[in-house]
Amino acid sequence: MLPSVSEVLEVSSNNPVVKITDTGGSEGSASIFLNEADDFGAILAYQSADNKFFSISTRDTTTSQRMTIDRYGNT
Repeated sequence: MLPSVSEVLEVSSNNPVVKITDTGGSEGSASIFLNEADDFGAILAYQSADNKFFSISTRDTTTSQRMTIDRYGNT
């Protein structure tokens, strides 16, 4: 069964870019949650107000941070 149109995002271009921008204030964060259910999946997150600029977490009922890259490029 195919998902409904509202559940699918397809970007096609020569050099496609998907941009997610936080416009809500000083927290400066944005994330993508790749999941099969609310309690299971992976989270890619950006946080400018923290030294952990980019992180990858997994979620299996609880969230576990697996890797971070700080503002200087260190992992």
